[in-house]
Amino acid sequence: MRRTISLLAALVLTAVLTSVTFALTVSSVIASCSGSTISYTVTGTGEAGETLTVTLMGNTNASGENEPGYQVINAGGTVGGTAGAQYVDSFILTGGAFEYTGTFDITGVDESVKSFRVDSNANTKSPSFNRNTCPGTEIPESPLVVLLVATAGLGAAWFVWRQSRAAGQATAA
Repeated sequence: MRRTISLLAALVLTAVLTSVTFALTVSSVIASCSGSTISYTVTGTGEAGETLTVTLMGNTNASGENEPGYQVINAGGTVGGTAGAQYVDSFILTGGAFEYTGTFDITGVDESVKSFRVDSNANTKSPSFNRNTCPGTEIPESPLVVLLVATAGLGAAWFVWRQSRAAGQATAA
């Protein structure tokens, strides 16, 4: 009898352990900016079919990372208000561990928004960063060869023009 109860307890414990499911857990939200683009990576675990929501938050005060006051950036590009969230991405999880990346284009965000943070619906937030610390978009320099060809082309055109003008003046005299 005691053996049957132990066997039954072991079966129940096995059934309970195998039915444990993942609840949405976000282990990290990492965000960075370059020019007018904010890029993010979110990692964690969750059940298949769960929804991960990532929201760009803004603050009109740029004094620090841990300050309160971050709000959803609305459709008008300002924080707060009732216009609805504009900068939100959603992902349907496939189950188990995940890593999702995305970007937000902040060209339409009002200049009064001084700092940004990326939040997940699992209450995990990225460190915040000030708008003025975002490096500008780099424009690659022209190679020296292109500049030399353009300069030589302009020089050759000037030389031909001068020769044709000199030839025209010689025939007129």
